[in-house]
Amino acid sequence: MPDLPVLADSIENWEDFRSELIRAARTATAYVGDAARMSFPRGVDEVERAVVRAHMVRLYKLLDGYVTLLEQGRRDVAPVLCRTMMEIIINLEYLLNGQNAARLSRAFVCRSADHLLKPLKYLQFQIVLPEDRENPSEEDIEAVVGSIGPIIELGSTAAGMLQWAGLVGDGDLAEDYLASDEAQAYLSDWPWSISGRVQTETAQAIFNVWFSRYSLTTHPNWMTLESQDIWMGDGGSARLEDSIPEIEDLADPPAWCIDTALRFAALVDSGQSVQLRRDLIYLKDYFLGAVDLNRCEFERALGECDLHEDEDFPETEDEE
Repeated sequence: MPDLPVLADSIENWEDFRSELIRAARTATAYVGDAARMSFPRGVDEVERAVVRAHMVRLYKLLDGYVTLLEQGRRDVAPVLCRTMMEIIINLEYLLNGQNAARLSRAFVCRSADHLLKPLKYLQFQIVLPEDRENPSEEDIEAVVGSIGPIIELGSTAAGMLQWAGLVGDGDLAEDYLASDEAQAYLSDWPWSISGRVQTETAQAIFNVWFSRYSLTTHPNWMTLESQDIWMGDGGSARLEDSIPEIEDLADPPAWCIDTALRFAALVDSGQSVQLRRDLIYLKDYFLGAVDLNRCEFERALGECDLHEDEDFPETEDEE
């Protein structure tokens, strides 16, 4: 079983409780990494294996980075990394929840290639043409080559992605394929918006918290950041902001990562996954217990506030 701090019946010291959750999140990171290294069973489609594995590895790396920022006290920038991690979980949930993960994996590749080619129209307007097209100078030729270089590179990269997935042949253009009916069907299978990929309870919970209510581009302290001594430290380094993370920010992200790792382990479903799945379930229950403990403490505090209010303002009988 994972070595985790003991959850008490009540929270005596909130700072200690936060530190224990960060320690538990570090333990959870190791187990998510173990899940990412699990071997697929034979017969799994190669594209599916590569896409799902890539998402699991990315999930592990992002969780590791998120926990590292919390350990270092970088609580001001940790949510930005966590937001990216949440999108990876939604993608994984969408892949693993589908009836045909192999097709969805190819749909992901198509969507990636389509996203890669989005700047093409802008770049095409940036092509530099020589004034004297019949007798261009060496400088004119270099300018033309330099302006069309990014277009060629993007097209080549997108075509390589599609060719790796077996969707196009050698020498085929990515633009031509993405305009085809087959590619359009793949693109419809992988919605452009995050909300379109929300299908599971875990994905819906993440979307409700991270994507539907607010944007991280609006900083809560934007009015005070005008003063340089608030954000600039000694030697020109960035000064850390004194922010205290919510308990949900420490418990929910690891729990969601574990839940997705469990779904992945169920997909692999081999002898090596039995003990790991038990450990992941134990970890998930731990973080859910931490959330429940936080809720109980909050409700208890509210009850004490109501009690003190009653003491400060005792009821009096109306005089006759």
